[in-house]
Amino acid sequence: MYKHTTFFLLLCLILVFGISSSWIHAQTKKLRVVEESAKLLLKPDPESQVVRMLPLGAILELDIQEDEWYRVKLPPDQKGFVISGYIHSQYVEVLGDEVLGEEKTAKPQVESPPREKEPAPIQPKPPYQPPTVTKPQKAFQVKLMGGLGIANLSFSDLSIGDQDILESAKKSLSGIFGGIGLSYGKAIGIQVNALYMRKGAKFADEATIDGVQVDIDSNLNIDQLSIPILIKYKLTPGSSPFILAGGEIGFVLSAKLAYTLSTDTLSQSDEEDLKEDLKSMDYGLVFGAGYEANLGGFCIGLEGRYHLGLQNILDISEDLDSDEYIKTSAAVIACFIKF
Repeated sequence: MYKHTTFFLLLCLILVFGISSSWIHAQTKKLRVVEESAKLLLKPDPESQVVRMLPLGAILELDIQEDEWYRVKLPPDQKGFVISGYIHSQYVEVLGDEVLGEEKTAKPQVESPPREKEPAPIQPKPPYQPPTVTKPQKAFQVKLMGGLGIANLSFSDLSIGDQDILESAKKSLSGIFGGIGLSYGKAIGIQVNALYMRKGAKFADEATIDGVQVDIDSNLNIDQLSIPILIKYKLTPGSSPFILAGGEIGFVLSAKLAYTLSTDTLSQSDEEDLKEDLKSMDYGLVFGAGYEANLGGFCIGLEGRYHLGLQNILDISEDLDSDEYIKTSAAVIACFIKF
């Protein structure tokens, strides 16, 4: 009787341990990474913080499934610390023949080494977008810009010596410009820039001075510190065309007239400082458009602007009844980077 009882107890223990081992193994499901450099995220959200980059073939322990996301655990590190996070179902496969969400007897399985990726079945769901594509843009951004400006002048009268320079003799003056600015806002924002700009015009004409035919070539260079305050509107989020408009305040830094008088036999060049003949401040309107490409942490782009001066910068304080005036204008094209 004692022998039969002992044999029966041993048989029960073997069945209990066998069933428990199979049940525990069935509850521990394994996943294998099937994509290069898959992201383990802190939350089940494409924009969540990246916890770790997982290599192809990495084996993960499934904890919980939430729709198309798996919460998984990594093998313990050297200190026994276990890292967990979320990975999208697109980047993993379930090992073995178990079906998640159904009660089914599991078979013991051995983790196999990384194998070649099998073609994934076609699924009617949108492609997964990596978090870096939709990285949020900062509200404040510093803007560095530089480019080429083509300046011009409108005026009532301008003379060199006793000779009037006619409007028909005026040509555009080109030069480089650049500066820094601060941009605030996303779809609709405000920009404040501080730019170095060269305004003015070139003149090439002929005149008769004391009965001698003289060729006159001159450049009127007006260097300004321009501070435009602009409203910017982006047509679409992310990389997008944009338009901008606003006002401008300019401070005259220098004003010089460089000229060359030449005849058939002689040539004379000189330069005059005209800053005292001009007002120290200019103002006007600015209009422009461009395109910017969002590259994640920074933006690059190209834009064109037209600066229309409204102020008569000719100082006529000594003759308030004078109708003489000089007004500036400039068209610029610039490259920029924002970060």
